[in-house]
Amino acid sequence: MRLSTPLITLLAGAALGVGLLIASTMATPPAKSPYAAAATPGATAGTGGGTNAGATTAPSPSSTGSPHVPGRADFTGPVTGGGATVAVSVRGGKAIGFVCTTSGTATWLSGAAGAGLFQLSGPGRAQLTGSYLDHRATGRAWAHGIQYTFAIPRVHQAGLHAAIAGRTAAACQPPAAPAGNGNGGGGGGGGDNGGGHHHGGG
Repeated sequence: MRLSTPLITLLAGAALGVGLLIASTMATPPAKSPYAAAATPGATAGTGGGTNAGATTAPSPSSTGSPHVPGRADFTGPVTGGGATVAVSVRGGKAIGFVCTTSGTATWLSGAAGAGLFQLSGPGRAQLTGSYLDHRATGRAWAHGIQYTFAIPRVHQAGLHAAIAGRTAAACQPPAAPAGNGNGGGGGGGGDNGGGHHHGGG
């Protein structure tokens, strides 16, 4: 059976069209998924965010300055409002001190100190508590039936710690005034202290 010429031409055209379609499909690259495209910037942003987070990390506590707490220090001065003098002498983890009224009554205290805090006690339920830094000590005292508050400076007064430890009358004297003020009074005090030492020697 012979195929007619028009039929042959039609079949040849159809075969050619199928071949072109297959070739076009193979040559076209696969389309990118919109989800993959959207995920790529997000991943990049996440990486950048991680880097920024690392760059803006808060400084460690060790880099922040803190007030200095001395291991050895002496503080003394009048209480707020006057009427008494207090002193605290810190040596390592221990502290000693006194509360002396202007009339000359002295209460001697001892206790612990550390981390910028001190707590001393004495006879008659006397107490001396507070905090200290490099230049000042502040707190409350209870002695002679009276409560005092104080903010006293650090002093470099030779022999103060030994005087407090020995409970000598000289320790109760307020910090020395300038030499031009009251030399006579200072001399009188020295005479009293000297007399006391002579009696002790006798």
